[in-house]
Amino acid sequence: MAELIKTTDSLNDGRKKLNDAITDSNAALSTANTAKQTANLAKAESESTQTQLDTIVIEGDSSVEAAQARVNNSGTAFPTLKQRLDAEHQEVTAQLQQTEQSLNAQLAQKANSTDVANGLTAKGSSLYQNLPTTGNEVGDYYYSSNGDGTNPPGNYVWNGTTWYFGGTGDEG
Repeated sequence: MAELIKTTDSLNDGRKKLNDAITDSNAALSTANTAKQTANLAKAESESTQTQLDTIVIEGDSSVEAAQARVNNSGTAFPTLKQRLDAEHQEVTAQLQQTEQSLNAQLAQKANSTDVANGLTAKGSSLYQNLPTTGNEVGDYYYSSNGDGTNPPGNYVWNGTTWYFGGTGDEG
């Protein structure tokens, strides 16, 4: 490494130090260029090697890979990869058909929203003590503004023998 110029150096000493620094700089630049050329050459050789390996794999013997693929996930070995794929395709197709039949059967049994009522029939409003005890059908309900003494005001539903608290209607 070149020496630094000092304030006490003569002009000639400063010139020598500058020339030494320039020489060192040129040597470093030459070394850097050589290193870059070596790196580029190594990269090119690496890419060439990779291309050769890719070609070997693509054009090479796939028997090991095919032999491995002939065994399914449960360990059953098939004579050929095609037989394994065909067998699994048939199995999946059968499962899909079975699922479709099951869904179609469920769909045929489902009720439409127009076929189903909530099972409750509004009858009006009444004080709890005035709710009728005869002539009611299961699911009839009244709004009672005073409640039954245990529950608050709300809907009271006939269950066939008695009125029970069905909620305030705010539960939605």
